[in-house]
Amino acid sequence: MSDISRLGPEQQPVPDDPAALQRDIEETRERLEETVDEIGRRLDVKARMRSAAQDAGQRANEMGQQLSAYGKSHPNTVARGVTVFVVATGLLLLVRRRRNR
Repeated sequence: MSDISRLGPEQQPVPDDPAALQRDIEETRERLEETVDEIGRRLDVKARMRSAAQDAGQRANEMGQQLSAYGKSHPNTVARGVTVFVVATGLLLLVRRRRNR
């Protein structure tokens, strides 16, 4: 890219050489095409949401695999955690029932 492209549109001298003018036009078209493509990518909400959902699914899958490996190597800890969860949920339901009466 030439130094000419760094100037603003009103400051750019028009090249005398037709080949240089053609190169400048092609460079401008390429930059414009890249800009339009980038704007299109940013405005494509469906694609961005699809990509975010896939990323979240992959992270959840990895986390599930890690938890599964942990559960296999620490079965007693997992059993205690499940027991605590069930007891806490039961107590919460019991407290809510008593408050509603």
